[in-house]
Amino acid sequence: MVSAEVIDRWFVEQGLPHLIDHYSAREDILTRAAPALSVIALGEVFLVFGDRYAGWAQFAVFMAALAVLFGTVAVVNRLRGRRPMALPDNVGALEIAAFVIAPTLVGLLGTLEPIAAAVFVPVQIVILVVVYAVTSYGLVPMALRAVRQVARGLGDSLALLARALPIMLVFSLFLFINAEVWLIADDWNPEFYFLTLSALAAMIILFVAVSIRSEADGLGHFATWADVNEWSRSSPVDHVSVRDDSDEVDEPVIGRRARANVSLMLFVNHLVKVVIVVVVVFAVYVGFGLLSIRELTMSDWLLVDSIDPSDIYFETHWMGARVILTQQLLMVSGFIAMLCGVQFSIAQIGERARGDDGLDPVQRDVRRALAVRCVVRRLT
Repeated sequence: MVSAEVIDRWFVEQGLPHLIDHYSAREDILTRAAPALSVIALGEVFLVFGDRYAGWAQFAVFMAALAVLFGTVAVVNRLRGRRPMALPDNVGALEIAAFVIAPTLVGLLGTLEPIAAAVFVPVQIVILVVVYAVTSYGLVPMALRAVRQVARGLGDSLALLARALPIMLVFSLFLFINAEVWLIADDWNPEFYFLTLSALAAMIILFVAVSIRSEADGLGHFATWADVNEWSRSSPVDHVSVRDDSDEVDEPVIGRRARANVSLMLFVNHLVKVVIVVVVVFAVYVGFGLLSIRELTMSDWLLVDSIDPSDIYFETHWMGARVILTQQLLMVSGFIAMLCGVQFSIAQIGERARGDDGLDPVQRDVRRALAVRCVVRRLT
């Protein structure tokens, strides 16, 4: 049987650390966050540089700040029975207090103003909470996996886009060649345009969340143990074969945090697909507008004699015609791309409801991880 450390590391690499049994904040999450917190604390030492000190005085303050930081680490480690500069293997209240207090003392050295230095306390707490959340749910490996899956997921996204393309093209193309839409874009100020796109982005997030509502439970259900063994191939338990006479596998009983971890990975997976579609549609309509919407047509739509030079970001001549990239073209293309993103996210809900599409690479990875969890729970 492969060691528990190898399996735990594999779950972390998959971006699903909460599938680890007995996942502990002190022994697992904060210990993995310790290197990042150490780098942040060391970087904060450089905040002592400023206008208050100069020359050798500045050097002396910097060395004093380093002494405070490393001295705090050494004292905490000595109290814990570790080597002076060792990374903690168990993070408790003492280590957390040191991370909050040491930079505050460094800030006091740099400003000589207790009130200003006290600002470091809430800042350190916020940093600690953010790093904890990022480490707890494996957001860094999850993001890296999402980036790697973009190429593989592009084909799936374009296939789904092709199925939704007929209605989407009619809908979006009608808007693109509609003069009223260009007038609206011309009247939009940056703040209202940002609010409009933010509202559409919120709709996309809502629809994506709806599409993965019950997906985690479906991926975690296995009909037989032979199914579990098949799905756990190409994993640390590949060589382990679990035999059971029961007809139904009820093993991965995942808690609230594990379910949230799986749902977050699936959410990122679906959101990446929508982002790909939005980017593709935006690029298509910008290119289409450059080639097909002439300056005279654009002027007629905007009810002006000529395009304001400040609205022209780029211009060139091609095949005897002037090609211009305008603010209005970018705004209209962005607005239509976000509308297509909303429509595509709704189409994903329809695909899930009908069960027409198979599992994409990320869903297969999640199902494999849940199968590995089944095996681990059965053997322990």
